[in-house]
Amino acid sequence: MPSPAAPPPACDTFHTPLGEVCCLASPVGVVLLEFTDRRALEREMLDIRELHGAAVTPGVNRHTARARAELGEYFAGTRTSFDVPLDLRGSPFQLRVWERLRRIPLGATASYG
Repeated sequence: MPSPAAPPPACDTFHTPLGEVCCLASPVGVVLLEFTDRRALEREMLDIRELHGAAVTPGVNRHTARARAELGEYFAGTRTSFDVPLDLRGSPFQLRVWERLRRIPLGATASYG
């Protein structure tokens, strides 16, 4: 008997002090957090559809809800780090770069040099 297909990634949109964002999350974690007025958003959605083998559906899951709450706390000044799980998919090089970016402390800057 084949295993049931995983639920498709859910896309929740909400307002932040910086503008409207789209938070897209799979059952594993957040896949994308992007401003809704960004021209590349449509292409990113198509790429995610290919990566996950399922269309993105409007809605909320536990990861989009958690991301919304954590961002609200961040903008309220009560949070300085994020715990929401991420669903990162990429080449080994991309995964290493993303991991290094996650280690940059709040308020710090870093360069490739």
